[in-house]
Amino acid sequence: MGLLNHLFGSKTSIAKELLNDNEKLIAKEKRWELWQAHVKDHPTIESLVHAFSYKNIDATLADWPRVLGILGQIEKLTRSEIIEIEDVERLHHEILDDLDRVKSSQEILRLSDTVKYEKHKQQAILEIFKELHHTVKVRLHLIQLIRWRRENARELLTALFSIIYHNESMLHKVFREDFTKDSAVKDEIRRIAKAVIVGEKLKEEVRSDEEKFAEDMLKEMGGDDSESYYRKIAEEIWTQLMIYCGAPIEDDKDFDPFIKLLEETIDDSKWMENTVKKLHPKFNPVKIRAIVLAFQKAFNLGHFDDWEEEFFSSP
Repeated sequence: MGLLNHLFGSKTSIAKELLNDNEKLIAKEKRWELWQAHVKDHPTIESLVHAFSYKNIDATLADWPRVLGILGQIEKLTRSEIIEIEDVERLHHEILDDLDRVKSSQEILRLSDTVKYEKHKQQAILEIFKELHHTVKVRLHLIQLIRWRRENARELLTALFSIIYHNESMLHKVFREDFTKDSAVKDEIRRIAKAVIVGEKLKEEVRSDEEKFAEDMLKEMGGDDSESYYRKIAEEIWTQLMIYCGAPIEDDKDFDPFIKLLEETIDDSKWMENTVKKLHPKFNPVKIRAIVLAFQKAFNLGHFDDWEEEFFSSP
């Protein structure tokens, strides 16, 4: 049984599965090594599946042995010690139904933002593991189906590309070194991930007041009402960000460095909190942290995309 099957394959709750994990299928350190190798291998899988992108699919389909070869390489990189599926034919509609149950990019982004910005990350990381288990299983079933149903190859290969290149890459990114520059966040992700992988008990977390507060603020910041209180605060923060990052951009070649600085500044919670404090000195620390958390999430969810014209015009 694969490691993720063992941890997430049961219909019992995740917490119960972890707390009662007495069956030691793999030594703890071996489990962790397997997981790290799995994460390290995913960029190679992303590179391989690019042959099935919308741009490349026609040329790839013209060479069926090449298609089979790529599928075999992807399967080989998906270690059975991590996840495996039963070797039985599933119906086409059953696999497509499973594909429909894969989380959307927005749903995955909400989880990864929780991991990056919120103090309590455990439940989000558990959800990411659970979704990875489901998504990789769908990937393996798709590969089986492509071999059995060549007549549907184009539809299934483009679906395979999408699930690996978009969904899986977002899920795996949380566990990669480039996910965040914050060493404390990296250490906490590693601690929780290792506890999950080796089957250690995880203590129940209670969300902080600022995290609960931020959830309500996020709805206003991401809404269409430009007159709402927290949308206006978000606009104030945005103006300060444009000034700090050097808007407007005079030359297209400056765009990438500008975006890099903008994203790094938004991720810098200390800079963000100081900015909010300067704008609203009477706000208490909990409210300030909640506003920053809501703004960071709203930005990553694309709620401020309509303000991007300020990149090229004075704020």
